[in-house]
Amino acid sequence: MWRRTLSGLMFTLLLIGVLTLTVDIKQAKSEWTGTVYIRADGSIDPPDAPITTYDNVTYTLTDNITSSGDGIIVERDNIVVDGAGYTIQGTYDYPYKGVDLTGRSNVTIKNMEINTFYYCILLNSSSSNSIVGNNITNNFDGIFLGDSSNNTISGNNITNNYYGISLGRSSNNTISGNNITNNDDGIYLRYSSNNTIVGNIFVDDGLIVYGSYGNVVVDNVVSGKPLVYLEEVSGLVVGDAGQVILVRCSNITVENLNLSNTDVGIQLWQTNNTKIANNNITENNDYGIELDSSSNNTISGNNITNNDDGIFLGDSSNNTISGNNITNNDDGIFLGDSSNNTI
Repeated sequence: MWRRTLSGLMFTLLLIGVLTLTVDIKQAKSEWTGTVYIRADGSIDPPDAPITTYDNVTYTLTDNITSSGDGIIVERDNIVVDGAGYTIQGTYDYPYKGVDLTGRSNVTIKNMEINTFYYCILLNSSSSNSIVGNNITNNFDGIFLGDSSNNTISGNNITNNYYGISLGRSSNNTISGNNITNNDDGIYLRYSSNNTIVGNIFVDDGLIVYGSYGNVVVDNVVSGKPLVYLEEVSGLVVGDAGQVILVRCSNITVENLNLSNTDVGIQLWQTNNTKIANNNITENNDYGIELDSSSNNTISGNNITNNDDGIFLGDSSNNTISGNNITNNDDGIFLGDSSNNTI
């Protein structure tokens, strides 16, 4: 009798264990795979995608998304897409996007983890959108704006991308309060004007401008020191800085600085009669010193080490480069479409 009772008890415990295991197996859930469309009429396609909405205005992720193509394609204006901390993951293949906002207006993307796409978040011909509070990692382009205006990019962590944020022919956008870390180029402005870049923290990257004017760049930090951005300024001596960018300036003195671990230590765009002397410029992602469309500048007595290119001159003439220590750069001095310089 005792043995039968013990056997019955053991069987009951075993059965409970099996049932518990069965319940645990049923609770296991794989990540959703595919591309999600938020259609112009407010519907979600496909219907089983892990996004919910109760009002066709706020859309909230309910699970992670893995995609070998695009992640989320938004076709509707005037909505909020809340990632709720979930992850959208791609395969880094061109031309796929984590979130595609092409042609969109007044869309907010927030609280997402997005990684391993060619374009993490794409805004193309897009206006008045907000990209807020996202973690953007390991993409080619973290956030790309093309022909886009009046957008806000704020409070994001942007890490380990080739371009953290890049703008092409885009104006009147605000980039503020982002942590931009270890990207090959932190923020890249190309033919983009009248943007506001304020209160960002750069670590191991920085800002690059090309053909861009009228931008307001203030209160940013590069490697714990101020990012000095001057436009149409004359007759100034630059104080302590983590990076120096001069746009359409003249008669500026940049000397006795330690500039390292940014995109370009010192960049001049259409800047003339400037003195760059006695600086230590090391381990920058692109150039130690870059001159674009600039003339009659003097670069002397600098230590320029372990940059991609030590000194780069593009479409620049009548500059003097003398007495510098230039070592362990991929290219010591590189001249592109530049003439009448003295080296």
